[in-house]
Amino acid sequence: MLMEAIDLNNTAQSLSQSGRHQDALKLFQEALRLKIKACGTHSKQAALSYNALGECYMELHQYDLARTNLEAALAFRQTEGETLDTRVTRENLGRVCEEMGDLHGAREHRNNGTNLCANNTCMDEPPENGLRLFSCSRCKAIYYCCKDCQKEDWKRHKVYCKVLSAGITTNDEQVNC
Repeated sequence: MLMEAIDLNNTAQSLSQSGRHQDALKLFQEALRLKIKACGTHSKQAALSYNALGECYMELHQYDLARTNLEAALAFRQTEGETLDTRVTRENLGRVCEEMGDLHGAREHRNNGTNLCANNTCMDEPPENGLRLFSCSRCKAIYYCCKDCQKEDWKRHKVYCKVLSAGITTNDEQVNC
């Protein structure tokens, strides 16, 4: 049962990478169901599928569902310490919060541990624990490994950056991420 779930997850990942997110979503959901049956809700295998589902929902702009799945992944991953998986999920949650207009939540997720480069096309190895990335000089709520990654991500980030750095968003206006 677990091997079937892993195969489904891998196929779904391939579909998602090729832009077929709706097709991938169904396979990710079935993989998660099988993984929970085989390993339990709070397992590394389930966390992998929760995170993959969250990423797929992000691509489909279904941010509430993305947040729910990413939070489920983070609940387990945080118990393992500061791993790359934990950092990936935290950056995903930061991105979801940005998209939902919760810029304070985005900053909180990103500042809660060691960060990753926010440019999701970055191919550099993530820094080891303790090494710092540089933050956006305007909003200080997002991190990059280099100026090239910041420049590449600017089209996506600039809307949120301008709002956050202008101080328009208050705690009372936040969507809780």
